[in-house]
This record gives sequence, structure tokens and C-alpha cells, in this order.
Amino acid sequence: LLVLILVCAAYGDGRRYVVGGWLPGTSTQISAKLKLLLDNYLNSYFKEHFNSTDSFQFEPVDYDESSYANPMIEDKTLDFLYTLSGRMVCVQAEFGWVPVATQRAAVLGQGTGAQGSVLFSLKSNSAIRDVSDLRNRGVGAGYLFSSNSYHFGYQLLLASGVNLFVDVSKVVFYGNDYQNLLDDVVKEKLDAGILPSTWLVENAQ
Repeated sequence: LLVLILVCAAYGDGRRYVVGGWLPGTSTQISAKLKLLLDNYLNSYFKEHFNSTDSFQFEPVDYDESSYANPMIEDKTLDFLYTLSGRMVCVQAEFGWVPVATQRAAVLGQGTGAQGSVLFSLKSNSAIRDVSDLRNRGVGAGYLFSSNSYHFGYQLLLASGVNLFVDVSKVVFYGNDYQNLLDDVVKEKLDAGILPSTWLVENAQ
């Protein structure tokens, strides 16, 4: 899930709040997907429903080493963070931030907190016909703290008797560069990858 974390709940004093947001991709791609929600929508909603003079400014974060949100939290230049639940747990533990809202997906018109994850390999890779075939093979993942680009796949492998840190030849973490992870499986640099199902559906061709 993507979680909005609150630093300061007070509003009404004309303050501008900085909202950091992360999704897989570059800063331009993150802004294209989140700015409308975390900037335009919040500004119009608070003005309409609370007659608030506060405003919100969206900033993409965590897309590379120079945009890491933690220093912004430490120097109090970031007020909210919209990110993965696993990342939220780390921020909550380190800085004492607390979640105030959780985004829920809609499936067949019904809200759900379910997350999707895919452990995938090439159909043409004849060496991989079962999850257990990934022993002594290379596997790619997203973030170590991500449920649907790492933990779900890890648990699936473990249930099939394959420990990512014992039984495979290598594990490569790609962070938010999901496209590169997908490309390396397609180019057979790796035998399998773990990705969020929604991202794979939207981007795989």
C-alpha cells in the first residue's frame, strides 16, 4: 500500500506544506503521476472543504541518491510522505512519524488493501518450469523493504524450498528501476524477477 505520513496536523495558518511522493520511475514520471493528486487536488480540497489558507507543494523523492527523503525529514523541509508501506515502517521507526491515511485499490468497484506481486521468468527459458528450478539461478528484485517487489516473491520461493540468500546464485536489487529489472530478465541476464503485478501489467509488452 501507499501510505501518507503526517508530520504536522495543524492547518489554517497559511502555511505551505511540502508533500514528498515516490513511485517507481524518474522524477518526471513520478511528478506526472502524483502531482495532480498530491498538489492540485489537496490544494483545491482543503480550500473548498475547510476554507483553509494552507497550501501544498509536491516534490518527488527517493528516485535517486540525491533525492533521498531522510535528510529532508531531518531538516524539517518535508511535511508529508506518500510512499510504500515498507518504506513507511522505516520512516516511522527512525523519525517517529505516524501514518494517517492509506490508499486502497479498487477491484471490481470494491475497495481493497490487497497487493499484487509477480515472480516471473521468460517462457522461452526452458530451464525454468517450476519455482524450485530457480536454485542456483539469478533473481532480480526491487527494494528490500518492498512487499510487492521483494517480500511476496521471497515468501513464495521460500515456500517452494528456495531461500534467496542461500539457494540462488545471485540476487540483484534494482531499487525503483523496475524497467531495468524487466529488461535484464528479458535479455536473460537473470532467470527471474519479482515485480508489482500492477507495474508489470502496465509496462510489459
